[in-house]
Amino acid sequence: MEAILIGIFIFLTVFSTEIQYILGKLREPAGMMYLGTIHYPPDYFYYLSQMVQGRAHFLFSTMLYTSEKLPFVLVGWQHVLFGRIFSTLGFGVIETYELALIFSLLLFLILAYKLIRIIFPLDRNKRILAYFFFVSSNSLFKIINTPNGPVLSYFWYWYNHGFQQVRFGPTPHHLLANSFYTLILILAYYWFTQKKPRYQVAISLVISSVVLSSINPVYWGLATLTLGAVPLLMLLLNRIRINQRYLKKINVEIKKYFSSLRPEMLFAPFVLILLPGLPVALIYSYSIK
Repeated sequence: MEAILIGIFIFLTVFSTEIQYILGKLREPAGMMYLGTIHYPPDYFYYLSQMVQGRAHFLFSTMLYTSEKLPFVLVGWQHVLFGRIFSTLGFGVIETYELALIFSLLLFLILAYKLIRIIFPLDRNKRILAYFFFVSSNSLFKIINTPNGPVLSYFWYWYNHGFQQVRFGPTPHHLLANSFYTLILILAYYWFTQKKPRYQVAISLVISSVVLSSINPVYWGLATLTLGAVPLLMLLLNRIRINQRYLKKINVEIKKYFSSLRPEMLFAPFVLILLPGLPVALIYSYSIK
């Protein structure tokens, strides 16, 4: 039953993201072509231009919407790679964008469910409820007083993940960044609990760091701060006499997973994320100037 419900949630989430493209395609007038514009048009066509360049390049692309001769850079490499793969399979650039979107969204949804299973390993009902909230929760409206009376409006929309349509928005690279951020949290759990071989986790953390920092350096920075702050907090809590009842269980979990580890092992995921991703993030920031 759990697998069926999670599958339904995933299907509905993908469908809600793709519905605007499906409706646009179905309403395509005879003799005309629907361009698949399901995102902010200037950005959307910029992403398409990167995918088109994937037919001639593997990872590098340049700005095509200018007569100025600009160097090829790695910014947007994921779009170039998607273009390379799907053009080889015979798909056009618009179909490539939609396939890249579906792939990235599915990856994010599957990894998010994996993380929820880690958080609630024994309670199926909590897992299902948490995942339902994850895929469906939305920001409430706000009331604005105007000279003509109160008006129902919405909170700041741009990059506000409180909106379901933003959290699962139609931009492949944002969804990929969400995916690798989630993957880093999962890998950190494997490192601390030693449920996977440490050398495999270390390699995966390094790769995830490089990929995430090359897609979204801000997310990489947040992941780095998280993996640095959490072990520090764990060490502090493990050395403080905790009398509050609601913290006792936390202390037991800390002792279970962290008391046997040396401090350098606790901060190893932080180092494995920081060092590989830092030069990539700096290069990325320099490239977009």
